[in-house]
Amino acid sequence: MTDQNIINRHSVDPFADVTSLSAVDSWVTSSAVDQRSSNLIYICIQQRSGKKILPTGIGREFDKKRLLRAFKKKFTCNGTVVEHQEYGEVIQPQDDQRTNVNMANSLTTDYSINSVYKAFQNVMDKSDHETIHLREFVIAFRELSKFFNHLNVVFSFVAHDLVDKFDLIDSCIKNNPIQYQTVQTMIEHERFLEDRGGTIALLRLLRALEFTYMFLERAIVSPTDNTAPKHIAWHVYKQTLHKRHSKAVRASIWLATATIPKREVLKQTLLRGETEPHTDEKCFPVIGNVYRHIHKIYEQNHFLELTHL
Repeated sequence: MTDQNIINRHSVDPFADVTSLSAVDSWVTSSAVDQRSSNLIYICIQQRSGKKILPTGIGREFDKKRLLRAFKKKFTCNGTVVEHQEYGEVIQPQDDQRTNVNMANSLTTDYSINSVYKAFQNVMDKSDHETIHLREFVIAFRELSKFFNHLNVVFSFVAHDLVDKFDLIDSCIKNNPIQYQTVQTMIEHERFLEDRGGTIALLRLLRALEFTYMFLERAIVSPTDNTAPKHIAWHVYKQTLHKRHSKAVRASIWLATATIPKREVLKQTLLRGETEPHTDEKCFPVIGNVYRHIHKIYEQNHFLELTHL
């Protein structure tokens, strides 16, 4: 069971205390009972004033009103936060949003820092330390992006935004494995093509990796002061992706960064699956090296501004 579990259409009380085994033993394993309630999202459908709505239960430590604002922007719907006499604060988006809320859960499998480290070690060719294997890069970044799914339902949209880029590159590799074997062969293949879909998708992933790497490095791996992670995230965002986004997207990102947990929680999440001490200290130099090499390739080919967005 992953950290953000969507429990849908079950006979048990969807807002029952997850620490109570009697409330959940019919639909989760005993190991899941030990998880904090904030790691679970409960959704159910009700009929209200002739329209379907989706009461959503989320951990008490999250600001429901901020989450609702993010839902409204992301799902293009109205909604409200109501105080239920028995269940406490409940988010009620308009219409049936089960698919959208479930989106975060469908993206995530168990995150592991060890898997991230091993995957990024395979990205750069060990014989020349220059060639970047495209398929291995997508695999590695997919592993890293799972980290955001373990923060909260809002920040999981960071990972979701990468999915179509991953899928596009996967399709290119499947249809033309020789030309899309490495970053270098892909750029050479698409250089004079009208459709540079693979090159553009990778450029957008590169920009996302820059934000991800800088945020995690400054907030968790090598913090230089006591600045809160949410402030670091916003500062890094303004340094990297801010100029490429509309005002609406910037507002959504601001809401997302405002919900980032404290450094201790982030650290614990980042180190999930660690099998040896200090894996993060070994992993992030590798990630940084991969980023710099791909950035250099794009810079040499004058492709860093191939697309503004």
